[in-house]
Amino acid sequence: MSRHFILLFFISGILFGCGNKRLGYESDETDETQVEESIKDMDTVVPITEVDTVIDPQCEASKLSNNNSKKFDNGKICIHYPSSWEVVQQNARATDRTTIAVQIMQKYINDYDFRPNINVICSKDKHAESTSSLAKISFNQVKDSGLQTTLMGIKSCNLGGCKGSVAEYIVDIENYKLHIFQYIVKKEDNTTITITATLDHSNLNKQRTVANDIIDAIIIY
Repeated sequence: MSRHFILLFFISGILFGCGNKRLGYESDETDETQVEESIKDMDTVVPITEVDTVIDPQCEASKLSNNNSKKFDNGKICIHYPSSWEVVQQNARATDRTTIAVQIMQKYINDYDFRPNINVICSKDKHAESTSSLAKISFNQVKDSGLQTTLMGIKSCNLGGCKGSVAEYIVDIENYKLHIFQYIVKKEDNTTITITATLDHSNLNKQRTVANDIIDAIIIY
């Protein structure tokens, strides 16, 4: 198993290692001012454009060709992905309070190409904190682990029919850069779901297009 594959689980699941950490009972209806305030104390912040995904309520394959895509649906989340990707883990326990609903990854090519992947993690906890605060906690935990990180920004988003926040940041591991898009969204009952896309920074444009197509088609039931 490559060091990059191991790291993906670490980055995607790190938020819920702090399940007992409380920041207060903030409203989750954050506007741009609240979100920007939540990241003022972070290092190396670069503003990014607003992220607002468009969801097809019938869980169609979005921009993915129906003849060239597969579907994962466990009754809680529906996600389409291209045939060049595969499910590498599903319905697996990450911690006592969290479940990796699914992890999809580009199929193995060779020993040198990084395999972009998307993780969906569900928490049993009903987090009262705003999603922007949860995104900040998640990023800070990655940063505090000793990894070299650069936060690009935290913005509001709408994903899978749920409102939330998306943090974009870069992780540098021995001069190898991973580009992370971590969406944290809540259902009406405060059930928290984290969708993390981990991409190769040097091949970002191509990999982000595919990742966006997958994320655009997600439905959260």
